[in-house]
Amino acid sequence: LLGSYLSPELVSEGRNLILLGKSGRGKTHLAVAIAYRAIQNGYNACFVSAAVLIEQLSLASGEGRLRDALAGYLQPHVLVIDEVGYLSYGPDAANVLFHVVNERHLRRRPILFTTNKSPLTSWGDVLHDHDLAEAIVDRVLEKGRLIVVDGPSYRTRHLELDKESEGNKDVARVS
Repeated sequence: LLGSYLSPELVSEGRNLILLGKSGRGKTHLAVAIAYRAIQNGYNACFVSAAVLIEQLSLASGEGRLRDALAGYLQPHVLVIDEVGYLSYGPDAANVLFHVVNERHLRRRPILFTTNKSPLTSWGDVLHDHDLAEAIVDRVLEKGRLIVVDGPSYRTRHLELDKESEGNKDVARVS
């Protein structure tokens, strides 16, 4: 599934990707690996959390310098936006994120998103605008793919928490 995202065609064809799954499933790790491979293929990449991107652009928008602030997110060949939906955002979140996605879409510059929000229609709740959130997802997936990353958390796999649901009595509990 990820093979086509590891080649130079990621950039030359402007392929996008949304990695969806619960915390600890390796979404960020995969996105960073894809961006690193793009760098190895001669391109540049930028990694930013959704919260930081939205905060920086919202502040710039309020100060009348949104166009200047957007440039830093439009220039990189590959942009990784991590953790959409993990934190709450201000009321203009969808607006500023749409600017990034739409401009990159028009320039055929790939974006990789990681998110824990399922289904993708729930992006409207966290971004405070269902119509713009739908437009964002629509543009991303036009030349992209949604991959659901599932399984036990890599961070807590040593605890075998997935066995807890099977009645494992050896799991330590604190209440």
